[in-house]
Amino acid sequence: METGQGIIIRPYQKEDRDNIRALCCETAFGDLGSQAFFEDDRLFADYFTRYYTDFEPESALVAYKDGKLCAYLTGCRDTRRFVRVMSVFIMGPLLLRLAANLASGCYKKEVSRRFLRWLALYSWREAPPVDTKRFPVHYHCNVARGFRRLGLYSKMGRIFLDRPEIAAQKGIHGSFLEPTKKDTFGRMFERFPGQLEYRTSKASTLFQFVLGNETPMKNSVYATNIPVFYSALERMGKYYRV
Repeated sequence: METGQGIIIRPYQKEDRDNIRALCCETAFGDLGSQAFFEDDRLFADYFTRYYTDFEPESALVAYKDGKLCAYLTGCRDTRRFVRVMSVFIMGPLLLRLAANLASGCYKKEVSRRFLRWLALYSWREAPPVDTKRFPVHYHCNVARGFRRLGLYSKMGRIFLDRPEIAAQKGIHGSFLEPTKKDTFGRMFERFPGQLEYRTSKASTLFQFVLGNETPMKNSVYATNIPVFYSALERMGKYYRV
């Protein structure tokens, strides 16, 4: 699909894998980048992208301009399957490599050790619950700096939702780490017709624990049926150009 801005949106291909992993690390944590928290980009990218590129590549999309990856969407039609695959095929090897790296002293930065302590002690407590049977679909969309405000997030989201195997599902949920006061996605959703069927949040200590940043943060989950979310994406693209 040609967006009219010289950007081509197309299905994921194997040769896109390294570019997706690199952009994931670059845009992590609100553009601070993965290195601000953890110095091992390989393990970081494995955790956040490997399921989507290796186990459900048919649900992924990429956007390129002049050979440069400017956005990607990695999707999942069944979060319960995602959890099973992550538990059996991804987390086991990842934890073994992590243990080996820790034992050999690979991680030199104190911030990396704080991040690992936060993961072990707090991350699971701060994850809001969601009914993945009722809202099975989720996706992640990252847009590179310089390509935002072009409507790529909303365009790629609608292409993903238009797929028959996704549209056949009943509901979708999304998880966001955001500042408590701004509540960006919550305010956008409230402006659109249709009601969110589910919304909850928990305070996040990630930035405070790892970086010493005292800005109040929260993990938010929003969930609704797919037609309502599709309509929200249309309006997000029209009024916010995201």
